[in-house]
Amino acid sequence: MDDIFPYVVPASYTTNFTQEQLALCTSLGHDAFVLPVREVGRLCTNIQPEEIPAGVSIEQLHQIAIGNLDRLAKAKAFSIALHSGPEGIPFIVWTGHWLAASCCILPGLVQLASRTLNSTNNCVSIPHRETMIIFPNSAPTHLKLMQDFIFENESMETKQITWGLFSLNEHGLVPIQ
Repeated sequence: MDDIFPYVVPASYTTNFTQEQLALCTSLGHDAFVLPVREVGRLCTNIQPEEIPAGVSIEQLHQIAIGNLDRLAKAKAFSIALHSGPEGIPFIVWTGHWLAASCCILPGLVQLASRTLNSTNNCVSIPHRETMIIFPNSAPTHLKLMQDFIFENESMETKQITWGLFSLNEHGLVPIQ
């Protein structure tokens, strides 16, 4: 099961799912979901409920998928860089892989972001599948500045997920309203 990964998708991706397929999805908020997929060469395919091995729960399947994603991250399958945005706001960009946005659910992301950005109040943007952006929410104007900056630089990309922002904390992602 080392070819199973968590895939972050927009709600529109799940439109024609059956109730059994929807049961495999986890909501992140902002109409974004995580579903388990199998990598097949350079493609991925949705895991069907009947493909889950006997005795493996949906929660266990998600944990296996996250573990596989963590393995990819540790193998440096993603390009990770620190940049400076509007008004010098630092931000981390994860790119270079179709699972880059899915890294928003990686264990240890909170600590990595806090250490790199020198902030415990951080936000995550997952505009499309091949990009995840993390930045500090250290001033009232930062959210709007960064949201506009991200839209300006990422809106032309395909496989869009959400323009909503998430707060990153020890419990995971929390949608910012």
